[in-house]
Amino acid sequence: MTVKLNTFSLWKAASKQAVVLVCLVVVTALSGKPVVADSQPRGSILIISSYHKGFNWSDGIIRGIYSRFRIGNITTNTYYMNAWGNQSEQELNKAVHHIESLMKNLNPDLVIVTDDIAVRHVVSRLSHNTPTPFIFAGANGAVSNYEFSSKNVTGIVVTSFINSLVGLLSDYSNGDRIGFLAIDTLSARENIKSYRTKLKRDFNKWHFVTNLAEWKQRFNELQESVDMIILENPDGLGGWSVEKFNHFVEQESTIPVGSTYLELAPLSLVTISRVPEEQGWWAADTALKILNGAEPKDIPFAQSKEGKLTVNLRAAEKLGVVFKPELLEIAEIIR
Repeated sequence: MTVKLNTFSLWKAASKQAVVLVCLVVVTALSGKPVVADSQPRGSILIISSYHKGFNWSDGIIRGIYSRFRIGNITTNTYYMNAWGNQSEQELNKAVHHIESLMKNLNPDLVIVTDDIAVRHVVSRLSHNTPTPFIFAGANGAVSNYEFSSKNVTGIVVTSFINSLVGLLSDYSNGDRIGFLAIDTLSARENIKSYRTKLKRDFNKWHFVTNLAEWKQRFNELQESVDMIILENPDGLGGWSVEKFNHFVEQESTIPVGSTYLELAPLSLVTISRVPEEQGWWAADTALKILNGAEPKDIPFAQSKEGKLTVNLRAAEKLGVVFKPELLEIAEIIR
């Protein structure tokens, strides 16, 4: 199953304060073969994932990467840093040294790095000491947040739809106070900085938690102190699953909840999610350009453009929300 750009949709979402113009790129899931070029160069690629196999977001990026390569032309090796919730400097340094050894032993033609931890610790530290091209994907925030060589590095950063999400949630809230709930990771902290910049305001309350009991506690506290909640991805927190928390969130929610992560759509009233495969498609297509002779410094940094809108009718019924027909026409619906 691959995700393919379907259409641009534009509508006006009437809020208590103003008319918010929301422009979304909506994507739908379509089955079929991935788009692969008829002729491809040969080469070897080392793929570095910040997280572990089974982590939905990074798995999506890697699926996107592999969908673009013709079997037999491209040789790949993938290394998982397993750094979600395991981010001590000692462990990260150990992982970087291991990756440096891998690069020496494998001698790849280029390296693709996914997500914030690997971008910050691998690309920033190793790109200065080698002519090997680096391509990053899945990084949050601005490129200026990272330090790496400008000669042999290019990449794509994740664009959030936080303004559109807050605009929609505001239609169904009793005020404009925004809460933020995340587990304590580098990606979540980069995201909240990016959200603040895009929204041109701060959150009224925000919490970074380290365990499930604290997540539940903070979720309940936010019900009383804000008018809407933005949830970040808690995947990787010990014991977490959407199935386990679905009942809890449905029972405890008294205000609109939104997210930019598709995995959290069952817990949210509205989700406008990023498409991880898009990050992988761009990284793989860029890798093929470099293997064909392009220089990384001549390939501009990119931002993601695709998103997916999901609305949750179960959550809407509990909150007494009635979605506009034009919204339902372009959204994926959870019943």
